[in-house]
Amino acid sequence: MKRSIRQFCCCGVLTAVAFSSACAPRDASPASSVSQAWEHRRDGEPTARPRSRSANARSSGAADSTAASDSPGAEPIATVNGKPVDRGELVSLLIRSRGAAILEQLVGLAAAESYAVDQGVAITDADVDFEYDLALRRLFDPLTSTTSADFDRAGSERLLDAVLDGRMMSRPEYMLTVRRNAHLRKVVAAQLAISDDQLRSEYELAYGDRVQVRHIQLANLADASRIKERLAAGDDFAELASRYSTNITTARHGGLLEPFSLRDEDIPQAFRQVAANLKPGDVSDLVRIGEWFHVLKMERRIPAETHEFDEVKESLRRRLLVRLTDARIRTLFEKLIHEASVQIADPVLREAFQAAHPDVER
Repeated sequence: MKRSIRQFCCCGVLTAVAFSSACAPRDASPASSVSQAWEHRRDGEPTARPRSRSANARSSGAADSTAASDSPGAEPIATVNGKPVDRGELVSLLIRSRGAAILEQLVGLAAAESYAVDQGVAITDADVDFEYDLALRRLFDPLTSTTSADFDRAGSERLLDAVLDGRMMSRPEYMLTVRRNAHLRKVVAAQLAISDDQLRSEYELAYGDRVQVRHIQLANLADASRIKERLAAGDDFAELASRYSTNITTARHGGLLEPFSLRDEDIPQAFRQVAANLKPGDVSDLVRIGEWFHVLKMERRIPAETHEFDEVKESLRRRLLVRLTDARIRTLFEKLIHEASVQIADPVLREAFQAAHPDVER
């Protein structure tokens, strides 16, 4: 059921939120995508961090709230000019509008917690902090593959707040996915064995020949064509990326991406093929990857670096472990959701959830 649960699964970053249909300047129409530098390079959700109760406790709290609202003489949740606002009506509206989506997150977290217990894996605050930091880094820099280097935490937090505001999502709701991913990552990592051959391949990706490009990501062909016209007229590539790219993460750097290897299979083949044929200063034709249109500019080609393998071996292991667990987390999450037995007492919530996921409830 890939993408049937509205996930924000393991790495990621948040999916696209809203897009301007016209090529309006950034200050007139705020940028709307925090997806990867290309179409869902890692198909998943970044996530965040409250120290909160378990999924079961949260579910019980919601049920208690609904039950209390139906009792005779229940206190109103608010008053307006002396007129009471009924708690039950508010809860019912919230369930209809957001209940199924939030329940999806609670189901995913509960399934991950149960699976971790079954596997004998205990999750600590440090594990949740690691997942949250990784989500922040990827939100700010889609190509990051490590959690050891310094990064602009304050800037990442502000960006996260802006994205959550745009999606009308609270931090506690966002945090459910972080906690879920922390459980799944630790379980998957315990099952992985990384060989020296894999580390040497990773060494080639990290320190072999690489390229660095700028890109402008656009939501439709009309906008992309207008950008191509402006580039042909001599407009500055970095300035156009800053103002018009729908990828707000890379736009803040004039569209500049981190160096990458042309052999890196995490990067879409079409993107690598176009980059391979560019010389420094060249600007590409339009490249379509999934729903996105991209224009690339080659900044530089970077020759291979020489490092002692044993000196960088552990950093390579951390980088590779994150990437390998990302893919397995997605697969495991989908399996757990398929196998989940979900019984929903509230009829309104049950109807909304079953409409979205008829194959989940047993």
